[in-house]
Amino acid sequence: MKKSYFLVMVDPHAPSRTKPTSALWRHWLLVDVKGSALREGQTQGATLTDYHPPTPPQKSGYHRYQFLLFEQLPDAPVSLSEGEKSSRGNDPAPQHLHSTAVSSIIYQH
Repeated sequence: MKKSYFLVMVDPHAPSRTKPTSALWRHWLLVDVKGSALREGQTQGATLTDYHPPTPPQKSGYHRYQFLLFEQLPDAPVSLSEGEKSSRGNDPAPQHLHSTAVSSIIYQH
């Protein structure tokens, strides 16, 4: 069976490290990413949350941005509830992030 993955980009300190009231603000959520495409360096899949570039508030200090890659189980499709679709903060894809990421990258802006 060929594996699929989902990729989420979050800011764990939104809007600031001292007051992370929207922690894990979701910048991007891409699902149904084929493992074969990843091996080729491609991140093609279905977008559940459009990419939103980092735009930290002025004077909020440094922000870390995390790209987390999870295996997408064939019998558990990834989706967002209506509440999750309307809010990007506090829970990037809650029902799916209870497992360990297979890969992660963190950068600071």
